[in-house]
Amino acid sequence: MPLVNADLTTPPDDRGYSCVVWFSIEVSKTLFGKHQHRVWFSTAFNPVDNDDSSNPCEIYRSVSRAVLQDDVGSRIIHDYRMQLLILIREERAAGHLDTSRASEYRRIIKRQTLEYFQPQIWMLDLPKIARRKYGRPDVPRLKQECRQNAADAVSQRPPQELQPDEYLILDLQPDEYEAVIIG
Repeated sequence: MPLVNADLTTPPDDRGYSCVVWFSIEVSKTLFGKHQHRVWFSTAFNPVDNDDSSNPCEIYRSVSRAVLQDDVGSRIIHDYRMQLLILIREERAAGHLDTSRASEYRRIIKRQTLEYFQPQIWMLDLPKIARRKYGRPDVPRLKQECRQNAADAVSQRPPQELQPDEYLILDLQPDEYEAVIIG
């Protein structure tokens, strides 16, 4: 059977997959004025050993379904709103937002329609990220660093547990990923 549209130049382990929500990315860009991202990812699109909350395929399915069904009571959409509201609170407490702007962001987040929560699957180019960080495509080193980032983040939020295929990159650049599924 021939391989159709297969990328035979990049080994599968040299990719990362993440499900992001459009509105969260836009709020983050507006708040921080930069286009680098803090992104959780796995090396498989559907890492079945991970819990659903750490599985890009399952996150995409859940968010997409809520948006398409216009499920205003969706738990996952509620959780995204809460994460954004917590971010606004933290930025206000740190003095990065004045009271007026923080209030405006909260109002927008609470009232934004579901279509703004469109999910996207990003495919991360791990060799490219490693080249930027270390001057060479050292993917094992990058994975080790991102795995440690994830472990550090998870340890601050018990009872959350680090999943078998879970990584966190703190400075993903716009040219280091591609949105492969939108919507």
